[in-house]
Amino acid sequence: MPNWVYNSLHAYGSDADLDRLQEFLRVEIRINKWDKETRTDYYEIEPVEFTYMAIRNPFLPPYNVSQDEYYGTNGTINGERVGDTAGNWYNWNVTHWGVKWDACRVDMERCPDGEGRGQLTYHFESPWGPPWVEMLLELSEKFPELGLVIATMKSRAGAETMNSATEK
Repeated sequence: MPNWVYNSLHAYGSDADLDRLQEFLRVEIRINKWDKETRTDYYEIEPVEFTYMAIRNPFLPPYNVSQDEYYGTNGTINGERVGDTAGNWYNWNVTHWGVKWDACRVDMERCPDGEGRGQLTYHFESPWGPPWVEMLLELSEKFPELGLVIATMKSRAGAETMNSATEK
């Protein structure tokens, strides 16, 4: 069980720019599932409000990893190591996102000020550490008209630490 890190990404700007950011971060991704009755895994394509794949997607340029490689078996089969490539989901995610899993338990809130501006906030969790600030700075390059702040809080054995990074 990982130690979860609680993250908040805050964006400030015009309603139109916040709409563009919200649409950019909302994508459909493959969600792995487990069927308890048949004891088999499968996947479904589902829309999500916030995913690191919207910012750094392994299947698109400049990365161009095949889905077979990304989702392929990584481990040992008949005593032989297989799937341990740079494009395997685990290796790629750690290298490009800074964490092994995508954002989870995402909650989004939108607070307009009534004058054409507002705030869009994504609260999400990540395992063992926050996503790379460098990846989130890429988001600020794609949306230079927005003010972006990322705040993270780790909780371990009753102790909490909080960090934040601000762009603009």
